Amino acid sequence: IAVDGDTIRCWGRAHGPESMAEGLQNSCNPVFVELALRMGTDTFYRYLTSFGLGKSTGLDLPGESEGILIGSRYVKNVDLARIGFGQSVAVTPLQLMMAANACINGGKLMKPQLLVDAKPEVRGNIPFSEEARKLVLEGMRVTADVGTAKVLRRTDAVIGGKTGTAQVVKIRMVGERRQRTAEMAYLERDHAWIASYGRKDGKDVVVVVMLEHGGGGSSAAGPVARDVYNILYGTPLGPQPQRAVTRTVRED
Repeated sequence: IAVDGDTIRCWGRAHGPESMAEGLQNSCNPVFVELALRMGTDTFYRYLTSFGLGKSTGLDLPGESEGILIGSRYVKNVDLARIGFGQSVAVTPLQLMMAANACINGGKLMKPQLLVDAKPEVRGNIPFSEEARKLVLEGMRVTADVGTAKVLRRTDAVIGGKTGTAQVVKIRMVGERRQRTAEMAYLERDHAWIASYGRKDGKDVVVVVMLEHGGGGSSAAGPVARDVYNILYGTPLGPQPQRAVTRTVRED
């Protein structure tokens, strides 16, 4: 897809026409480019800031980074397009955890707490509809069942996930192919991400993994998140069959 004379491609082969859920499932860059451009700067930035990006989470520890978010007055269409799928922006794992948690709890942006018995503190509310919230959660659930986060698949809990591979430098070409991760200097390798949620016995958890220069989100961060769920829920026995894609995350 061409934006301001810049061509933005997907990470692999072209997926063709897709729904929002399929875009999540395939981690398709052009879907999120188009979404950001259709929303426009004002609406898109209203959601970015309401999810807590570009500002401190309020964690009671010194030295927290606010991440990097281009000021809305300076953003161009090509910036908007790239932010849509995770480039031209920098978030912290804690910020991403807060955002994922808000999707699960009904839209409340909660301050991270270090103590189990700390008083809950709501720092904001996400201005999305219940229909939109459920669409995101169901899209993540399908992604963890048959998409790029399927390493998390299990039948004893509802699991949803979204992978991310954050490019650090422009990928060089080796002949007619893109340079492979193993051929790159360590500090030039992609960061591996996965944001996920789990629900079992009426309790929700969020697991976010970021591996600096770890490579692909599916191949590197995904197995780490799976190990965390194995600790929380126990290791599944045998292969985990796919669920029906029509299943919803919760009924409320």
